[in-house]
Amino acid sequence: MKYVRKLPLEERMKLYHQALELRRRGVPIKTIAKTLGISRKTVESWIYKGCKPDTRVYSVRLTSSKELAYILGLFLGDGTVTKHSSKKKDKVVVIRTKYSNHAIKISETLRKLGLNPSIYLDRKSKYNKRWNDLYAVRVFSRRFVEFIESVTASKIREMIRGHEIDFLRGFYEAEGSLSYNKRIKQLHIRITNTNYEYMELVRDILQLIGFNVNVRRRRGTKKPAYEIELTGNNICRRFLKIVNPLIKNEIKMRVCG
Repeated sequence: MKYVRKLPLEERMKLYHQALELRRRGVPIKTIAKTLGISRKTVESWIYKGCKPDTRVYSVRLTSSKELAYILGLFLGDGTVTKHSSKKKDKVVVIRTKYSNHAIKISETLRKLGLNPSIYLDRKSKYNKRWNDLYAVRVFSRRFVEFIESVTASKIREMIRGHEIDFLRGFYEAEGSLSYNKRIKQLHIRITNTNYEYMELVRDILQLIGFNVNVRRRRGTKKPAYEIELTGNNICRRFLKIVNPLIKNEIKMRVCG
């Protein structure tokens, strides 16, 4: 077995990227460790904790970019700012997802912004078997927390200008759903959020790229919620092609061909 810490940085980075690639393909952690000849703990730290065998120092970049637009879209749906478990005065930004490959993509995007995220598995199923386990991507950065807590709908509009599709991709991955009605043989996309201003922004982006949609109040919810719907095979196919989401496109793969 290779002792990773004693290897040159170039070789460590090569093993790191090979581990991420194998994980994207769905290879189990134990098999990855055996294939690469390294310890299981090392692979777990790379995959779940977001550790990286890299000594470079990055500066946080929170100016307008496609990466920041994508992260903002995700955060508005699946993100939270919460207190650090061990440091009560500090806060942490958390984005949760059901998919390991999605968590890795989020982590990689955050690193491009100069942040140092970590990934851990939140085993919800321990408390209720009906609940899904979630991958939580965490960022410990005061500057990023302050930035996230200060964003408004108008500020987001300015920051994502030129990167609207990236924002829409993140928002859809967080708040969207894709279904197929077998009776009428039609695809259906729904995007939902409790913030009307955010939904107006999504509507404006969709109209900008040629979709005639409106925001409406969602029925049957205790708290106010709003939704945008796209119905029809051609319309949904076009949306998925333009937005190109990493997740919530499974039906496209099976039905749309």
